[in-house]
Amino acid sequence: ILFDRRGRWQAGVWQNLPEKLLAAAARLSGVALECGDAVDLIPRYDQPDAVIYCDPPYASAERLAPGKGYRHDDDGTLWPRLVEVLAEIRHAAVLLSAYPCPEAERLGWRSVPLKHKRTVQARAGNTLSVAPEVLWLSPTVPEPVPALFAETAAWQ
Repeated sequence: ILFDRRGRWQAGVWQNLPEKLLAAAARLSGVALECGDAVDLIPRYDQPDAVIYCDPPYASAERLAPGKGYRHDDDGTLWPRLVEVLAEIRHAAVLLSAYPCPEAERLGWRSVPLKHKRTVQARAGNTLSVAPEVLWLSPTVPEPVPALFAETAAWQ
């Protein structure tokens, strides 16, 4: 996006918008986007040709400031319910992204520690600390793991 010296959005950006929207639509072809409680939605997609990416709110003890920044946050019941549902998935490939937490470890899935900087603190002008993000891979994620993570992961 282009801005002028006063921080205003340049009207010329509109001329590229249709092309960008068409590209986004093409990339999302065949993708299902749903709004609802993930715990209710996930079992419906337990199909051999499905990939489920699950990025729930972080477990409360791992959050820097619980209750800030999320419209829907973990009330203490989310993680036990989520792990129970994910443990029952038999066909879909599931990728679970979170900070290290005992709830996710109970799944017994392969884990990939990722190295990246926090971004929310950057907006506040604070120093960026390393976020201890982990990606858990269900047994249905093929091995070797796709090269998508080769640059950012230290495999366990």
